Amino acid sequence: GPGSRFGNIPNNTYGIYNRAHPDGWKWFHHDNEHTLGTSQSETNMVTPFTTAGSQWRYFNPHWQHERLATQNADYRMHFADHVYRHFFNGGLLTPDVSIARIQRRAKEVEMAVIAESARWGDSKRSTPLTKQDWQNEINRIVNSYLPGRTGVVLNQFKSTGWYPNVNPPTFDRQGGHVQPGSYLQISGSAGTLYYCLDGSDPRLPGGNVNTDRAKYYTAAIKLNASTHVKTRLYSSGTWSALNEAVFAVGPVAQNLRISEVMYHPAETGNPDDPNTEFIELTNIGSSTVNLNLVSFSNGVDFTFPSYDLAPGAYCLVVRDKAAFQAKYGSSLPVVGQYAGSLNNAGERIELLDAAGTVIHDFHFEDDWFDVTDGLGFSLTVKDPKTTGVNGYNDKAFWRPSAKMGGSSGAADSGQVPALGSAVINELLANSGQESDWIELRNTTSQAINIGGWYLSDDANDLTKYTIGAGTSLPANGYLVFYENRHFGNKSDPGCKKEFGLRASGETVYLHSGSAGV
Repeated sequence: GPGSRFGNIPNNTYGIYNRAHPDGWKWFHHDNEHTLGTSQSETNMVTPFTTAGSQWRYFNPHWQHERLATQNADYRMHFADHVYRHFFNGGLLTPDVSIARIQRRAKEVEMAVIAESARWGDSKRSTPLTKQDWQNEINRIVNSYLPGRTGVVLNQFKSTGWYPNVNPPTFDRQGGHVQPGSYLQISGSAGTLYYCLDGSDPRLPGGNVNTDRAKYYTAAIKLNASTHVKTRLYSSGTWSALNEAVFAVGPVAQNLRISEVMYHPAETGNPDDPNTEFIELTNIGSSTVNLNLVSFSNGVDFTFPSYDLAPGAYCLVVRDKAAFQAKYGSSLPVVGQYAGSLNNAGERIELLDAAGTVIHDFHFEDDWFDVTDGLGFSLTVKDPKTTGVNGYNDKAFWRPSAKMGGSSGAADSGQVPALGSAVINELLANSGQESDWIELRNTTSQAINIGGWYLSDDANDLTKYTIGAGTSLPANGYLVFYENRHFGNKSDPGCKKEFGLRASGETVYLHSGSAGV
């Protein structure tokens, strides 16, 4: 490999590329028997540097890294930041984490090693290597090599000038969940301690102080909202590596819920701009939560700014703010505009709090309800307060919105009777001199408000006729709608598109927007 200690030129670096179906290079882990120290944990893989990388046949990322780390101060600082992130505070290359990783992999292959030793154990020696030899090597790596290796490599980086001798500041806790009003203490050795609370770096490219964002640390910092803290120490012209942590403040994960998804705006009847997608969220808790650094990490891409969401309140993230406001107005609580778009065929949505805790991870399907798939209705959670986060994968906990266009930024308060509560009971088609009519029946003992419901004869345009607001279907009673007065009458405000009933037969639809057709 590029870092071979048998010479200072790279060798045995192999990769393949599928030209027919390009999906990136695939690199083989070849000749790795020297990777974890053939003799001791002091093995130096930093120096001497490789020498032949400038030649095309020897060029490799390791050689490029050496050139940059030696010649470019900003790259060297960035590299030191990565070293600190992974060598300290439970990072990927801390001893305990590395040991656990080796033990997990050993567990995966321990039975396969028996067959491996039977086939290859005697290929290089007369006395075969067995599974016990493999186990002895695992024990050496876990007990002798890894416990001290992180510190050894850190000192090698310092000796080479790739890591500063100024230690980074430390936090009294390295991020995580805290209560509102908690205090964060930062400690450091001699020098000036700078910090930023907005995810900015106290050090600017080139080495100057970020005077617009960085602050001197003088006292503990009060955390009222989720915060991404970055800090460095500056001493005698040298910056430390970066220490950073995210603090998730308050019960955001417990109280924030998705309540409505408009994933496929109307394509038929009166089509909507496809950019009018939105996701609605609500606070189901009893106290205000700040959404700073909450993020959608799958489905769409969006990180919330600082935004207070009161108990029972709603907020929206949208695909295109201008398109959304053109349809719904500018008074709704739009927090921001996400990148990407929701898949009309259904997809997985993941929502994380500031610390990376999963709030939602569910998959919705486009065949759950026909009317939410391009017919103008949104996908609405029946009751966000009582629906556990695991229930979001289940159609039974969702319904179409009570009205076309959804109820963005507000509770979906339309009446949602059980399926079959209101039915088409009788109709008259091709009536000659008389008007066609459609009779509805209430099968329950309670009156049903059917204001805002729809009648149509077209599955691709279910909203041809909107029943007037406040219209009630009496308990165990009937209500008749006539072509000449209602669904075929242009002067009726609810008649978006006139229709009549054919004598040859057709399908008539009654749609509440919530209980199906």
